[in-house]
Formats: sequence, C-alpha cells, structure tokens
Amino acid sequence: MGAPGVAGAHVVRRTALRGLALAALAWGASSCSRDPGTGPVPVAWDQAACERCRMVLSNRRFAVEVRLRPGDPAHTFDDLGCAVVWLTQQPGGVKGAAEVWVMDNQDGRWVEGRKAHYVAADHTPMRYGLAALTEPAPGSIGFAAATRLVLERDRQLYDGVRFGPPPAR
Repeated sequence: MGAPGVAGAHVVRRTALRGLALAALAWGASSCSRDPGTGPVPVAWDQAACERCRMVLSNRRFAVEVRLRPGDPAHTFDDLGCAVVWLTQQPGGVKGAAEVWVMDNQDGRWVEGRKAHYVAADHTPMRYGLAALTEPAPGSIGFAAATRLVLERDRQLYDGVRFGPPPAR
C-alpha cells in the first residue's frame, strides 16, 4: 500500500486544475463578448429598440449610440433626434454625454457625433430630418447646430407626446 492520503491529494489536485481550466475558459469567453466601455458597440439590427421611442432599429443609416460616462453601457437610438431629446432629459444634458456616435449615412461607419457633419435628409426614422457624414458637404452643419434644429423639430412634431414606458408611480 502507498502512503496514506496520496490518492486523495491527486484527486484534490485534479479537481483544482479542472476548476481553474473551466474558470479560464469562462473568463476568456466572457471577455470576447464584453463591452469595451468606450466607443460604439455592435447593434442587433431588427432586434434592438431605440432607447427613446422603442422603435426597432432597422435603418442602419441613421443609428446613434451614446455613452453618458466612460464605462457606461451604450444606449442605442434609431434617429439623431431621439438621441438628442433623450440626452436633454439626462443629468448633464447633451453637453454632459461622454460619447456620441452616429452612423455615416453614406458609408455606414461610426463617426464621433461631435465631429460629424449633418445634412438634411428625407425619411429619417422619426422624421427629425438629419443625416450624419464624416466629411463636410455643401450646406452641412455641426453638432451644436444639429442639436438646436432637432429640439425645434421636436417641438413641432412631438410637443407633449411621451415616448417609452409610462413614468413610475
């Protein structure tokens, strides 16, 4: 017979190694899908809902993502107007948001919203009428002017209309 407890030590060691291997696999799998905490994240097109109006995001040309603070989850919107109006209702307002990302209407790439150029567009998802571009175009405006236009358009189109879930009681 061998020394007492040797077989038990092998079992404990094997169990510990299996546990470590499973933990490493779980950590690796979760880090692959983990939100990096900054920048835009992939959108589940035709499944994800706009944070403000709850409409399903299907038109990629007008998508917007916002992070209120670094490390916060990305909030997704179907129209620049929904993002701007939603931001006005958050602490810090539009200027307080850490990141705003808009989809370039022509090439479908994410652009930093404050650096984008905005042009008039027909048939945006919520009728705010602005599309983002990476490069300036004739008649394009910056983010501050686009924000002012959105808020004016919101008063014209939706004054008093409440989007999203009812307020908590």
